[in-house]
Amino acid sequence: KARDTKGKREQDIAYYRQLMKDFRVNKSILTKRDFHDLDYGVNASLRDRFTISPNQLNAFCRKNKVSENVMFLTAFNYCISIFSNEKDVVSTSIHSGRTDSRWARLAGCLFTTYLFRYTNVPHETVPQLLKKHAREIMETMRCHTSTLHADEMFFQYQGDILNINDIGGAPAHREPEQLDSLPFHLQVMSDNRGFYYYELRYWENRFDKQQLQIFMECMDIILNAMLTEPSVRRLKKHLPERLFPKHYYVRAGEVNEAAGFALIHDVDPGTEVKAYVFDETCRKQPYGAWGTLYIMDHPTRDWTDRITNPYSGGYLYQTGLHARILPDGTLDILESCGRTIMVETLTGRDFLDLGRLENVLTSYDGIDSAEAYTCWGPDHRLMLCADVTGTEEPDMEKLNAYLTEQVEPALVPKEISFTKK
Repeated sequence: KARDTKGKREQDIAYYRQLMKDFRVNKSILTKRDFHDLDYGVNASLRDRFTISPNQLNAFCRKNKVSENVMFLTAFNYCISIFSNEKDVVSTSIHSGRTDSRWARLAGCLFTTYLFRYTNVPHETVPQLLKKHAREIMETMRCHTSTLHADEMFFQYQGDILNINDIGGAPAHREPEQLDSLPFHLQVMSDNRGFYYYELRYWENRFDKQQLQIFMECMDIILNAMLTEPSVRRLKKHLPERLFPKHYYVRAGEVNEAAGFALIHDVDPGTEVKAYVFDETCRKQPYGAWGTLYIMDHPTRDWTDRITNPYSGGYLYQTGLHARILPDGTLDILESCGRTIMVETLTGRDFLDLGRLENVLTSYDGIDSAEAYTCWGPDHRLMLCADVTGTEEPDMEKLNAYLTEQVEPALVPKEISFTKK
């Protein structure tokens, strides 16, 4: 109450609005192609050890004046950036308020969630990135106002708090507790010998186990690479070849089926074609990571660019589509799947099919294209928005009435912006 009287809540909300300025969420990662029944979760978990040396990590942290939490959280968001193929990503984390030594705030119900944003900056060094993130986390922890989740990616660095033997001279009794209700919850802890391990709790009806295992292996490798690699850009180069598709062939008919139209039209559907999924620098993406789809030596429908294959001879045609190659060897197209995202509310969560919303918007007379996304709104929570283009601005009241008839209430955008073509 005293903080509210002094305007602390308004200050915290203003801080988060600035932190999340211009940020958008428009896709999900690591999900199954056929996820279903998201009104409940089927709980599953992965548990393993990180290979990083505790002594080397602690020495590196002391040298660069950052915490282990900064290291793990940075590696986590860096991998989110890889798998989403985005330079600007966000995750949600949690802390207990121990920065002000108020041990009474260790009660679980008083834990505070906060947002952590990673933005790729050209030519940035690893020490610069870590120090920037350390400052961001400390500034965020000054906020006493908790936040709703920015998306599904939830991280908790527990440290060694589970391994204390006494509290105030009295013996400590360990009571294992897990937040099973979250669709994705990554916990990082250390054991009695100081080694770091993780427990990833997830909904197996939402997330794909193989993709999660690859993601965690990438995080482990990136974490180790940060100890010796000075360049943020080159961290990805430390990922081993086994995590990337090699000589990937797929039937043209399967590509067309995934795309939903005849993308490859000059060959028989049974013909195998060579496909690549690249990031913006034309480097391969790991299994399960989104990227730009290229087809080798076959001009695709409405192809947008042609480049020389950087891995072998021939030409690659940029399809204009975003895709991922799954660990089982199948191909997913983002425009046909991967657009269902989570939005947390005060009473639960909604899973929004952004692709469906865009299709409904473009079916409205006068709208030629639509892009749906969530952003951080003025009321301190995610807000569903849509940008539409057309030859003439529609009547927004009529458009909202149309959307209300076509989709569920959670899928009606709070804001619609129009741009004339």
